[in-house]
Amino acid sequence: MLRVLLSIAFAVYLLMIVMGYYRPDTTSAEKAMWSVGFVGLAALFYSSMNSFNALRHSMGQPARLVYVGLLFSFLPLFVAAYSIAVWQYSPTKLTTFQIIAMVFGGVAALIDLILFSWLTFGQVRNSSKEDRRSR
Repeated sequence: MLRVLLSIAFAVYLLMIVMGYYRPDTTSAEKAMWSVGFVGLAALFYSSMNSFNALRHSMGQPARLVYVGLLFSFLPLFVAAYSIAVWQYSPTKLTTFQIIAMVFGGVAALIDLILFSWLTFGQVRNSSKEDRRSR
């Protein structure tokens, strides 16, 4: 359940950046870099919380909840793909900040989908094998 909530929150955050609701403070180069750093920290927080979730909370969950978490993990990746479409085909181009934020978000979503899904499904598969052995 934590994976679903984190994916929704991170996708909404990335969508706010793409739509222009969250803009960096560009009064100085230092403030602009802090804004980019905050996006990087948000992506790092998303990845670290999903790694904690993959290693700790997936053992006791039924397989259907793990599948729901996997489906919702595609949301941030869809937002990053949407930003590529906006960047390529829209008359209003993305700013450099938005492009960097989508790179951070896309990489964090890919890490979540590839690595943490693999760990989670491995744990679910191994826990179901242990349940069958104990019977």
